Amino acid sequence: MDQWEKRGTSFSAVAASASVTPSRRQVRFVAQVKQDWMRFVPFMVYLAVPFSAFTLPIIIRFAPGMLPTGFRGHRIQELMDHSTLTMQATLGPDLAKVMVEKLDKCSNEIAQDSAMQFQHSILRRMVNDRETQAQYSEILATLPLIRVHLNLGKFDYIDSIKMASFSRITLPFLFPKARLIRRMSIIRQDDALLVRERFVGLSHEEIVEACRMRQLPIPSKEEGHISDEEMLELLKEHARFTERLAVADVPAFVLARVLKSYYVYE
Repeated sequence: MDQWEKRGTSFSAVAASASVTPSRRQVRFVAQVKQDWMRFVPFMVYLAVPFSAFTLPIIIRFAPGMLPTGFRGHRIQELMDHSTLTMQATLGPDLAKVMVEKLDKCSNEIAQDSAMQFQHSILRRMVNDRETQAQYSEILATLPLIRVHLNLGKFDYIDSIKMASFSRITLPFLFPKARLIRRMSIIRQDDALLVRERFVGLSHEEIVEACRMRQLPIPSKEEGHISDEEMLELLKEHARFTERLAVADVPAFVLARVLKSYYVYE
C-alpha cells in the first residue's frame, strides 16, 4: 500500500495543495536562487553597454529594474532615509548657523523684503531652538525661497541633491563619489591645497582667480576696498567650511557650492 493511502490522502491532493500553497522553505529557496542569478545581471549589462553620456540615462532608467526584487524600492528608500537622518544629526545645526551668519550680512536686502524677514526669523528660531537644530529637511525647505529673494542664480540644487543621493546608491561602481563631486562642483582640483590652508606664496592674480572660481567677492579696479590679506582670509574661511562639510557625502558638497553665494563681504 502506498504511503499516501496509509495517511488517508491521495497523492494528487497532496501535490495540488503543495502547488497552491508552497512551503516557506520552498519560497525561500526560490527567492535565494533568483537573487543569486540576478545579482550578476547589472554587471553584465554595464560591461556590454559602452559608458557615455547617451547610454547613462538608459542605464539609470532600466538598471534598477534588473536588481533583485527584495532590493528594489524599499531598500533604496531605506538607504536614502538613513543618509538623510545622518546628515540631519551632523550638518543641521552647523548649516543653520552658517546660513544665519551669512544672511545677517545681507541686512539691507532683508530689511526691504517682508518675506525675506520671515525666512530669516525661521532660520534664527531653528538655530536657537534645541529641538529643531537638527531638522535638516526644514532647513532645505527654506533654501528655494531664499534663493529666489537673493537671486542666487539658476542652479537648481534641490534636484541636484536628489540626483546625487540616488546616484551614489544605485551607481557606486559607475559613478564613484570623487568623480561625482568633481562633476557637480565648479571648483577645480586646487581644493586640496586650499582645504589644507597652504596659502603661502600666492600672488595677487592667483588669489583673485581662486576667489573667482568660488564666486567670492572680487574688488574692481575702481573700488579696491578688499586687500589681498582680506581675500586670503575669505578663502581660508571658505576652505574651513568646505573641509567641515567634506566629512559628509555628496549632497553636503552640493550645499557647500550653494552656500558659497552667502559669503558676502561688507
